[in-house]
Amino acid sequence: MGEIRHGALEGLVLEAVAKASSLPAKMLRQPHMFAGNIGEVAEAALEKGAVGLDRFGPKLFHPISPMLANPADNEQEALTRLGEASWEYKLDGARIQVHKAGDQIKTFKGLADEMLHWMTQKLLKLETHRDNYTVYVKPELVIEIAYSDLQESTRYSGGLALRFARVKGFREDKSPNEADTIQTVWSIFEETTR
Repeated sequence: MGEIRHGALEGLVLEAVAKASSLPAKMLRQPHMFAGNIGEVAEAALEKGAVGLDRFGPKLFHPISPMLANPADNEQEALTRLGEASWEYKLDGARIQVHKAGDQIKTFKGLADEMLHWMTQKLLKLETHRDNYTVYVKPELVIEIAYSDLQESTRYSGGLALRFARVKGFREDKSPNEADTIQTVWSIFEETTR
């Protein structure tokens, strides 16, 4: 297998922490979403159990990680369950969070504008062709992708979908022949679904 960075296996680590702490994994997901650091959540769960997870909540100017939705039947039910809450809008397939306190405003949207511009230009230069919804590029750029979970999907030719996939960075230290393949991703999926 190729090199696997920590972001790709957060879901697997979360499951291991759940098992080690004897807590259900679903109890760890929201604290991890707020903390953004699996180590902090693991430490709290292992040392103090469920009570230790109570300290994790939304913090102003600290982005909230994406997670699978926990639906409510209506706004009142959601607010009763969450207490104080905010809504997140999804624009053009990109999530953006805006945090504001007084005159201070900070946005969190994943890639910085300069990096998004650079990536768009780079990929357009590498384009070979496109069809209905896919742009095909020459395999010359290694991009590190993190994700929250894997699921089988008939929509994609590789047979798997990456849940909440996000660009972690560009690996100029790697050549395309060192990049992980769909076979590596399938191995990870099979390992996590045993």
